[in-house]
Formats: sequence, structure tokens, C-alpha cells
Amino acid sequence: MFSNEEINAAGSVGLKELVENLGYQPKKVGLNEYKIEGYGGLFFNSEKNKWHCFSNSSGGGVIQFLIDVEGKTWKDSVKYLLDNFVNTASYDNAVKNYKERHNNKNIDTEEELKGEIELPQKATQFKRLYAYLIKTRKIGKQTVDFFVKRGELYENDKGGMVFIGKAKDGAIKYAMIRGTAENKPFKAEAKNSDKSFGFKVTNPRSNKLVVFESAIDLMSYMTLKQEAEEGYILNPDNLLSLGGVGEKALHRMLDENLHIKSIEFALDNDEAGEAARNKFVNKYESNFMLSRLIFRGKDVNEHLIKLVEENAVHEELYEEILNDGYEMG
Repeated sequence: MFSNEEINAAGSVGLKELVENLGYQPKKVGLNEYKIEGYGGLFFNSEKNKWHCFSNSSGGGVIQFLIDVEGKTWKDSVKYLLDNFVNTASYDNAVKNYKERHNNKNIDTEEELKGEIELPQKATQFKRLYAYLIKTRKIGKQTVDFFVKRGELYENDKGGMVFIGKAKDGAIKYAMIRGTAENKPFKAEAKNSDKSFGFKVTNPRSNKLVVFESAIDLMSYMTLKQEAEEGYILNPDNLLSLGGVGEKALHRMLDENLHIKSIEFALDNDEAGEAARNKFVNKYESNFMLSRLIFRGKDVNEHLIKLVEENAVHEELYEEILNDGYEMG
């Protein structure tokens, strides 16, 4: 669909130019350094053409900015840059020609361009993973076992954790890699990951979806619910980790699971989490019952750790309704 020259040209667009074109008002904070207010420590360097968000350890170039911050797909991000900054030949004609060369098959050209996901090698034992999640993060062993047995969580050969996102047919499409050393935080995504396939649980028997930024927060919530409601893990709500604050995974989750009627946001208690929640509320308030989870600390995992320390892990979770006027059909 795109030539290497087009992809390189799209990736070479100036980040400052892109940011201002999107309507942001970056504040200069140093030589070539800028900050975008209200996004949890989102900075970029106009000379290096790179950005970084300290609240969720994400970052990259202009294409990744559109993916992570604006919630676009890889394909749409490249198209946007080409159409608005590079002035290349028609994208639609390129798609048409590509499909004609492939006998008009209904193919996922983005995935074909990116190639198959490259997963980290699996360790023979998961000792570090279990020790970190259970002892450090206070997540219940039953919850860890739940995802390990489903093939959606494993330890890699470097002692890190790999959280898997799958398609409906069970194919692995996404993998978030996270370190287990608290003094050396590490977070990355496997090559060719598709962020629209988040780490998740789907359950057609529940019409509720709970949305988190991280996989660890999702697992923390499962632990708390299992402690408060025995048997919850056998019939959980629909649960989704966005892998940040982008919308791609949420959009796919709702599009593929029409049984979902209500959404509870359990995003972080910081600027980026609040901004994302407000954006989602504005978009979905007419079609879903919306609420937010009430918890102490920056995120759900901090809330869990506090309750464990206070020996109050059975404490009930509370929510706040965000659109009182909505009537569920």
C-alpha cells in the first residue's frame, strides 16, 4: 500500500508542525524542548523529532504520536501525514491498485505491511513473573493463573512479563513487554503489535465493560472483585487494558462486542487519565451508561496495595455515574 519512500517521508514530518496542526499549543520549556499541557508529562524535542510521555512511558516519532495520543491506526497515521504534509499520490488509488494486484481479496493491508507480530522468547519457568505480580503488586495468584492458563501472560527469557492481546479467532496480535525490576522500569511493545487488540477479558454474559490503562490495573481489579465476590473470576465483567490512553482498543472492543451496554472507566488519577476519560465520555455518553471507578492513589494497583497493607482487601468497590440522564434500552 505504501512504498518505503512514502513511509520514510511520513515519519520525517516535523513533530512540532504536526502538533500545532492538530490544535495543540506546546509550551517551550528548554532548548528545542516543548511540553503539551494536560497530558501527564507529554514532552517532545523538535530537533530530535521525538516525544515522550512520562505518565505511561510511551513515546516515539510522529507516526507513533498519532497512534498513541490521537488513537489512529498505523495505516491512518501514515495516510494522514502523507495527505496533510507530504502531498503524495492519492492514498485511495494506492489501495485500489494494491488490491487489484491481489485479486481484490479482502485483506488487512496494514497487517501485511507490518508483518506478523514478533513475540519474545518464552522462559521455561515463570518464577520472576509470579514473584513480582504476587509479592510486589499484590495481585492474587488465582488471577495470575487465569491469564497464564489462557496463554495471555508469560515470562520471557530476560525475566520480563509479556501481556498478550488476541483477536476473536485466538490469533495473537498484540504484546506488551514489561520489566520486573522496580529500580529499572522497562516497557515496550513487541514488533508489529496492533494496539487495537488490547489485553482483555470478554464475557457475553455481562453487559458491563471496565476500562483500564494498564494490564496490571486490570489484574488488580480482578483480584479485588474476586476477594469481594467469590466466584467473580468464573463470570467476570468485560475488562480491557488500553495500553495507555489511546482509543484504538476501546473502539475495537465495542465494535466487536455489541452486548456491552455500560462502560466503567478506571483510568489513572492524573492529567492524562482525566483528559482521556473526558474525551471518552463526550464520545460515548449518548450510547452507553458511563461511570468511573472510585479508588485511592494514582491507579487501581496502588489502591489494591493500600488495601492489602490495611488488611481491608475485601472492601467493596464504588463507582460514580457520569451520565445520569442516560436511559438504557
